[in-house]
Amino acid sequence: MIPNTLLNQLEWHEEYSVKDQAIDLNHQHLLIKMKTLMVSAYATPNNSNLSVALSEMIGALKIHFETEDHLVNQLNVSKEASAEHTKHHQEFLEIVGNYKKDLVANAAVSSKTILNMIARDLIEHIKIEAAILKQP
Repeated sequence: MIPNTLLNQLEWHEEYSVKDQAIDLNHQHLLIKMKTLMVSAYATPNNSNLSVALSEMIGALKIHFETEDHLVNQLNVSKEASAEHTKHHQEFLEIVGNYKKDLVANAAVSSKTILNMIARDLIEHIKIEAAILKQP
């Protein structure tokens, strides 16, 4: 069973908003995709299906991060802050990629644990982006 607190966090909350419609819609899409992935995994845990779903999630994250990085570069943000923002995205993708590798290798970590970690990392990413990109 997916922890209720995690399910609640995967719902859109106004505190997640960066006040940019494109980014907010993309964050909402990622949350829906993550929740759907988790519900499916908890219902029928199958590592090969999860591997495909994680590949799709990684693809969606890459597109999202490119869009977000472009937005940050248009804002009045220092080069250091912009570089840190991009670095955060690269690290997040690496973490998710490593989770996928562990899943494919049938590592000791369960698929549910992996998905819980990705979901929590995604929520944290959205909260951090809201703090950085929130427009007055």
